[in-house]
Amino acid sequence: MPKTAVSKQHSMPFPATSWTRVMRYQAGEEKSARAALEDLCRTYWQPIVNYFQALGCGAEEARDAAQEFMVKFATPGEGFARLDPAKGRLRAYMKQAARHFMSKLREKNRAQRRGGGLEAVSVEENEEALGSEDEEASSTYDQSWALAVLEAAFTKLRDEYASRNKGTLFERIRPCLLEPEDGGELCHRLAEEFKTSSAAMSLEIHRTRKRLARHLRQQVLATVETEAEAEEELRYLMRILANGGRQ
Repeated sequence: MPKTAVSKQHSMPFPATSWTRVMRYQAGEEKSARAALEDLCRTYWQPIVNYFQALGCGAEEARDAAQEFMVKFATPGEGFARLDPAKGRLRAYMKQAARHFMSKLREKNRAQRRGGGLEAVSVEENEEALGSEDEEASSTYDQSWALAVLEAAFTKLRDEYASRNKGTLFERIRPCLLEPEDGGELCHRLAEEFKTSSAAMSLEIHRTRKRLARHLRQQVLATVETEAEAEEELRYLMRILANGGRQ
C-alpha cells in the first residue's frame, strides 16, 4: 500500500461515527442509527464467518453461526445495545463478542447431546478451549476485517466513478492503486487504452489513490471515538494488509 494511503487527512471533517449514532440510538434519539447497524453487519459478516471457520466450524456451520450471531447482535437489548466506545475498538469488541457467542453455542450444542452420554462442558471450559485456537483465528479475523474495510473503500470509489460513467476506467486502474508507483508499463498501456497521455493517466491514478486513502480513513472513523484512535486503527489496518494478516 502506498504511503499516501496512510497519510493524515487533518483537513477532513470528523463525521458522526457509528459509535456516536449507536449512543443516540440507545438513548432513543436517532432511529436512523439502525442503518449504521446494518452497515456494521455488512462489514463484519465475512470476518465473523472466517473467524468461526478458523475456530473449527465447517463452512456451512460458520455461516449459520454468523447469521445467528448477527441476528442476536441486532436484537434490542443485546449486542447492539451494549456497544460502548469506552470499552475499546469496535473491531476488538465484535471479535470478543463473537468468541463469547461461539463458546456459548458450543455449550448449548453439547447440552443437547448430553442424552447421548457426552459430558457437559461449561462456558468457562469452552472459553479455555477457544483460547488454544484463538491466536490463528484472531489473525484470520483481523485480516478479513482489514480486507472488508478496504473493499468498502473500493466500493465508494467505484460508485464515484460510476456516477461519472467511468466505471470501466476504475476497474482497469484498481490494480494500480495498491502499487507504490504511478508510472510503469501498466500505466502506459492504460493511457493508450483510454486514449490519453501517460502523464494524465499517472495523475488519475495518483488522485484516485488519495481518494482511496480518504475513504479508508472514513471507514475507520466510523468505528472509533477520536481522531487519535482513528490514526492508530488505520495504522493497524495497513500493517495487517502489508503483512498478509499477521499482526
